[in-house]
Amino acid sequence: MNDEFDLGFRKAENGQIADSVLVSNEDEKPELKYGIDVDLFESVESRVKRNEYFSTILIKRNAERSHIVQLNEACKDKFNLRAVRKGNKYEAFYSKDSTKKLSYLIYHINTIKYAKFDFTDSLLNVKVEEREVKVKKRVASGVIKTSLWNAMVDSNINPLLANELSEIYAWSIDFFALEKNDKFKVVYDEEFIDGKSIGVGRIYAAVYTHKKSDYFAYEFEQDGKLSFYNEKGESLKKAFLKAPLKYTRISSRYTNSRFHPVLKIYRAHKGVDYAAPLGTPVFSIGDGTISAKAYQKNGAGRYVKVKHNSVYETTYCHFHR
Repeated sequence: MNDEFDLGFRKAENGQIADSVLVSNEDEKPELKYGIDVDLFESVESRVKRNEYFSTILIKRNAERSHIVQLNEACKDKFNLRAVRKGNKYEAFYSKDSTKKLSYLIYHINTIKYAKFDFTDSLLNVKVEEREVKVKKRVASGVIKTSLWNAMVDSNINPLLANELSEIYAWSIDFFALEKNDKFKVVYDEEFIDGKSIGVGRIYAAVYTHKKSDYFAYEFEQDGKLSFYNEKGESLKKAFLKAPLKYTRISSRYTNSRFHPVLKIYRAHKGVDYAAPLGTPVFSIGDGTISAKAYQKNGAGRYVKVKHNSVYETTYCHFHR
């Protein structure tokens, strides 16, 4: 690869990193909501309560009895009424005339998908549709003061981008050993619904400056798979991950002399302990075969060993379960 790229960054003669991407932040004209001209209706938003059935929601929202009777048949092969979840949002649209008739009800299945119940005809019509997701290309940059996550928040960047970067650079940078004044810059897509960010999409290019070294990442498709490569065309995916956990703290490092918290003596600690909340996923640092799974009292606790090849074997200890 050359020093200059169309997507992302250009290394100037002075060693600084310059942008080569223009980003448009123009607001677009408003559109119909769920295909409904909302100016013609009054709407009420609510959320599904505990042990609340969809039929009781319709009764509460003054749906006609004939429509409630049709509910199961109208939803057949379209929407699973048993999948209604406590806390999910729904919106009811009423006519503005004196009848205040329920015309539509929108149930949000997830961030993107929704079920649209149309009561405007004698027959209840149900459709499962998706909200329009608008994608904007962004260029984000920041400086590390405490953590990558906090740097994102301080720079008004979607903090979910921190997770994406940590996965891209998992084989190159130890994110438990970031240094103050490390820098990052990334070109990516951010997804929006109704002007609100719902997450990070495609990442085109990134550079992370760690210990005065620039780590470049460029998206490239090979053999039908998208992966990331550095400026020399080398894959960023190496044999072993730098760490088996995401975003936590190191409670005890590798050392030849550590004060044991239980035995109250100094002895070697040939490993790295990571503190994390219950339920935090733990990954093997590389491909391999599980060679042991057991419990050791007053030692490793619940542990798993993974044999990677004829030379390397890693052990993961102190599991809750």
